Amino acid sequence: ETAAEHLERSVALARVSATRGGDVTIFNRTLLARLRLAQGRATEAEAILDEVLAPSRPHLIAQQAVEMALARAWRGKARERQGRVGEAESDLRAAVAALGLAGAPAARDLITALEMLAETLVASRKDTEGEATERRAVELARRELGAEERVLGKAHTRWARALRVLGRLAWAEGAE
Repeated sequence: ETAAEHLERSVALARVSATRGGDVTIFNRTLLARLRLAQGRATEAEAILDEVLAPSRPHLIAQQAVEMALARAWRGKARERQGRVGEAESDLRAAVAALGLAGAPAARDLITALEMLAETLVASRKDTEGEATERRAVELARRELGAEERVLGKAHTRWARALRVLGRLAWAEGAE
């Protein structure tokens, strides 16, 4: 995504979150952490997300649960960039599990979290599991978003890259 597309999507998601009863504060803090992460300030991003994920919200509504899962996924990415891959993997697996429970309304977010998890797995030299996770993202995108969706194209590209890492060039060409 370009910076402008990302900003537009983020503003639109904030509006959707507010109309569905989501917590705009969670969303805004997560967005701020993502900005810090993009700026290379992973430690600061993690601290912001730690605040968001503090156990002070015992009864979350569905949209808040999705936002909390996204915050956990981004904290995982912040931890990965600090070299704490084990903690990152744990956060990302928890985020994927929570988003999976949210169902179809969280499909785009689940695809994003799956791709983040796959990157972390590859960084941990778990290439086979990383490829399987990328494939799962492609299958989910195809099923939930349709063949014309831009997210599906990005998922295919990432999956093809994972296949190349594993030396499955013929498969990679078919995935693109």
